[in-house]
Amino acid sequence: MTRRIPLASATPADFAFRVLRDVWLDADAAYWLRRAAAFEAAAPRPGDHPGRATPQQIEEARRRCQETAAACRARASLTAASDQVFVDTLAAVALSPDRLLEPAEGAAAA
Repeated sequence: MTRRIPLASATPADFAFRVLRDVWLDADAAYWLRRAAAFEAAAPRPGDHPGRATPQQIEEARRRCQETAAACRARASLTAASDQVFVDTLAAVALSPDRLLEPAEGAAAA
């Protein structure tokens, strides 16, 4: 279950946690596999009503959907290895969210 924090009462640490969570969810291999499945399902199939589309337009749409699905699957394979890094980062933030607000090591003071 997702924790909802009203924007008016969100602390910078809460905001940082939500940003990292959203980045992780978008970079997750499962997300890209779901996107690939959605593009495959959206591709025109034999028997679909073509409307006013020409056979060439239908074939082009099918090709685009298949290429996009293949790209999503490739992205999933690339991100699968890095999933654990995001999980570890989120766990660290959940345990100590204020740590995100500390200056990075070696960063010059403003």
